[in-house]
Amino acid sequence: MTSGLRPWKLLGSREIFVVPRRLSVSTHTVELPDGRRYEPYYRVDLADQAWVAATAEDGRFICQRQYKHGPERIALTLPGGIVDPGEEPLAAARRELLEETGYECRDWRHLGAFCRNNNQRCGEEHFFLASGGVWKQEPDPSTNLEEIKTVLMTRDELARAAANGEVPVLGHLAGILMALRRPAPEAGE
Repeated sequence: MTSGLRPWKLLGSREIFVVPRRLSVSTHTVELPDGRRYEPYYRVDLADQAWVAATAEDGRFICQRQYKHGPERIALTLPGGIVDPGEEPLAAARRELLEETGYECRDWRHLGAFCRNNNQRCGEEHFFLASGGVWKQEPDPSTNLEEIKTVLMTRDELARAAANGEVPVLGHLAGILMALRRPAPEAGE
């Protein structure tokens, strides 16, 4: 229950480090509900991202294996990436799916948008569930820093991979778990 809880007031903000379109670190001056001021409260903003748990026409999930430098290992991931400035998250998810895997999906469902970090923010991750995937073209490797191998996995194979620790990135794991709990979108949904 949120009875009696109040948000903090932002009194000021100053950027202290910026990588355009990718990262900014700022300090905030905030006023707490009891009137106390607190500074510096650090905030980290990263570019928003969109991820898609997509299934091919045969019902298998379209996943990827690739090196991820955060956990410093080969990881099972979902297709997706950065939402470009002015781009809608759904458009980014569609673009990334095609660029990274060569697949297009017919039916899409938004699963939600979530803040990456409860204290510093770190941008939002948007999750989608898509079905009816048809392979349209070769993936475009020029858009990626690393090699990506597309793999098709049954629902059971994907669940086992997640349970066995093959998905070390929390956002990808969250998207996979949300997708596994829902049926695929119906045509026209």
